[in-house]
Amino acid sequence: MKKKSALALLALTFGLVACETTESTGNFSCSVSRTSSTVKVEERLSGTASYISTVTAHVDDYGYDYVTIETEMWYANSTIANEECIDWKDEARGWLDGSMSVSCSGNYIYISEYDEGSLNDHEDNFDRLCEDGYRRYENGEMDF
Repeated sequence: MKKKSALALLALTFGLVACETTESTGNFSCSVSRTSSTVKVEERLSGTASYISTVTAHVDDYGYDYVTIETEMWYANSTIANEECIDWKDEARGWLDGSMSVSCSGNYIYISEYDEGSLNDHEDNFDRLCEDGYRRYENGEMDF
């Protein structure tokens, strides 16, 4: 069982987090949309960084719930993008079960992950994290 999912690590890396409702101020915006089987997060710091994550719920052949998380991260600064790519590839190598994979192209980082949990769990985390990300932006704490 993983201690932290990619989305939790993204929040720590970016300081950008998802919101239950759409919020924007200045150059920062985030929104979450939900269907019966997905939660999609779109976050942007205009001209600087963004990520989009889609969490999709599944049930395996034995009736156990799990989710897949597909994430696309982008940085305007290629040095930061390269550093983050290296960090995420190191993180993925740590999961010997192959539950996380990372690929990079230019200033984009793509992360695929299998994780335990439910959509409600992820959405609840997004709600708590959004308030923190919005506060950090308003306080000038996002530095790229």
